[in-house]
Formats: sequence, C-alpha cells, structure tokens
Amino acid sequence: PAVGSPAGAPPRTWLGNRLLEQMIETTVLALEQQAAVEYRTHHGSGEEGLGSRFFSILGERLQTLEGALRQAAHALGDVPNASVLVRYRPVDKPEEGKEGVIRDGDHGPAPKFSADVCLVVNAFLDGQPLSRRATLLQAKRLRPIDTVDPTKGWAYSFRLDPTQTRHLLGQTTSSFYLFYGPAELQLGVGIIPAQLVEDLALRQGKSATPPRALPTGSHTSWSHFAPEIPSRS
Repeated sequence: PAVGSPAGAPPRTWLGNRLLEQMIETTVLALEQQAAVEYRTHHGSGEEGLGSRFFSILGERLQTLEGALRQAAHALGDVPNASVLVRYRPVDKPEEGKEGVIRDGDHGPAPKFSADVCLVVNAFLDGQPLSRRATLLQAKRLRPIDTVDPTKGWAYSFRLDPTQTRHLLGQTTSSFYLFYGPAELQLGVGIIPAQLVEDLALRQGKSATPPRALPTGSHTSWSHFAPEIPSRS
C-alpha cells in the first residue's frame, strides 16, 4: 500500500498499525522528495556528502516525530508505543576498503567492507527490545554528462563495480544499493537489493551499469523501505 492508503488498511510491518507506518513514511517521503529537488545543487558532494546530509536530516525529523507517534498510540488505545531513532556516522574511504565482516559459517571475512552505510536498527515496542538488524548500504549517484555544465543533462547509467557487489553479498544478504538522482528523472532516493542489482548487471553483460531508468518494480522508495528494516533478515 502506498502512502495515503485508506484508514483501516492492514499494517505492512512490525509496527502493527497502518497509521503509525504512514506517519513515518510521510515524514521520510517528504525528505526524499526534498533530496531529489536539491540534487542538482548537492550532487557534487559525492555519495558520502549526500548520505551525510540525508541521514542527518532524517534523524532530526524522526526525532521530531517521536512525540506525534506517542500521541497517536495513546489516542488509538490498544497500540504499542513505537520509538524510532537514527544515529548516523559516515564510513570513510579507508574503512570502506578494509576487510569486511565474517558471516556465520564462513571461513573468513569478505576482502573489503565495500559499504558506505552500515545501518544498525534496534527496534523497541513498549520499551522492550524487539529486533536488532544490521543492513549494509552502498550508495551510488547519477553523474552529470558535463561536470562543468550540469544543464547538459545526466549520464545514462550508474557506475557500479561488480566486485563491490560480491563483497556486499558475501557479508550479508541484507545488503542494498541506495541510488541518488534528480527530481526531473523521478529517481529521488531509491533502494534495490544488492542481489537484484547483481542479477540485472549479469543480464546486461560485463558493463554492470544499471540504467538511470530503473526497471519498473525493481526499486523501493526509501519511505517504504525504512519501516520494514527490523523485519528484514
């Protein structure tokens, strides 16, 4: 169900209430749309700069939302109190290039960490821990055709490193690509599972460059992805 689905719609996530989910989705969607509109101004700061700006503002807005979530839970009655907290620390280049984590059953770590963001989510319901999940995100931005004159348009595809994708998947199947793009191409901030990115790249051959027009149904808005994170394995 999309943001704005009818009242009484069934919940999609661990929150157990569609209204609470929509409150989070609407907050995140507004930021996602803002990031897309401002992309032409901020794309030059790179994936690290875009990520730092997005997640820092996201943390502030979700913190502001806390009070409204509590009020809604109180008004609804038999609904658990939900708390959402985001703390962001960028992964610098030296850290990104170091050995990755060891997955259960593996003999050693992935050769490289290869993630721009390690999202650690601790979910609590009524003050009790519900779930703890770590999700790896590799960010990619759409670059202008001409770095001096961005009015000439945007590149046809994103730049990917197939080895980087394998390193991500070698650490956890809960690995995703975060794609940044401008509003005029209706990209915003899109999420695609790393496994699907690899499958699409293999279908294209050795180029491994997902087109900027991402396949219909292949990517998820960050606003829909965020509330689901604790329930993803």
